Amino acid sequence: MKYEQKLHKVMQDIENLLLSKHNDYGSSNLLKHGLFGIVVRLSDKQARLDNLVGSGKTAKVSESVGDTLMDMAGYAIQALVLFFDSEPDWL
Repeated sequence: MKYEQKLHKVMQDIENLLLSKHNDYGSSNLLKHGLFGIVVRLSDKQARLDNLVGSGKTAKVSESVGDTLMDMAGYAIQALVLFFDSEPDWL
């Protein structure tokens, strides 16, 4: 599989994950704490990634390194979406 195909697949998977979580959590979840809330969640995911990669163990909650990276990418994308209207100079 070519790089472009892999990239497209990963981006589709992240989009599907975000839409699924948006359906579960609703619109107000990220708005409640804004960018600070996303930073906290990214920090949690970074700690999980550090632990998974450093220990070589599988997480007890069945979240793999790939799952964690997908979540981190998703939070970064949500930050861009959430603040695009209020901070158009970000992009």
